[in-house]
Amino acid sequence: ERHAAGALEARRELGDRAEIARASAAYASAMGLFGDRGPRVLDIMQRAWEEFADLEATPAGVDMMLALAAAHVGVGDDAAGVVWLEKALPVAERLDLLRQTATGLGRLSSLLFRVDRPREALILLRGTHELAVANGLEDVHRGTRTVLTFYEQFADPGAGLAMAREGLEIAGRLGSADYAFQMVGNAVSCAIRVGDWAWARALLDEWLTNEITGKFYLELYAQRAVLKTLTGAEWAED
Repeated sequence: ERHAAGALEARRELGDRAEIARASAAYASAMGLFGDRGPRVLDIMQRAWEEFADLEATPAGVDMMLALAAAHVGVGDDAAGVVWLEKALPVAERLDLLRQTATGLGRLSSLLFRVDRPREALILLRGTHELAVANGLEDVHRGTRTVLTFYEQFADPGAGLAMAREGLEIAGRLGSADYAFQMVGNAVSCAIRVGDWAWARALLDEWLTNEITGKFYLELYAQRAVLKTLTGAEWAED
């Protein structure tokens, strides 16, 4: 967050309005990423929009609208988030901003689930995932793959397991522990449902020895308890 704030200050000193607008969006996104998703972020973006609304039809405007959507979601206003995404996406597509388009579509699919438009959401989610994979947008397909594998654990766990395994392979090629960790919980759930218990246990063993923060351990420990019950196998106590 401090780095993003410093970048915003530097852009203001240089006076380039488009870059100031983009730095404002980056600052708000950094705040949201590190836990501050409340009214403060929304206030920052609303004030930025008042200052730079004339840039709506530019790449900077797209960045701001995506950030405004996230800021509204951060205060629980999903409907407003949908409005801002649907405002940003035609501009992003017209400007041929593929990454921003895919990002916006992925976020919109998540919000449509939450505002009771599930069929649209799932169609959009699958399409966005295909778009992101085909164009190497790993920051996008990491998220879409995580959501898809979550839903597939209930609908088609075999397909979900295949998709999660592919995600683990991609993470390995990228050297991305974050991408890999996003796959683990859903991969294990799918593996348990299709009876691939040995693979699930091996994956849990691998990740429970990693130095990751405690709050993220909880799901994995719960899954390990399920496997212990199912298999009757002994596990080393921590």
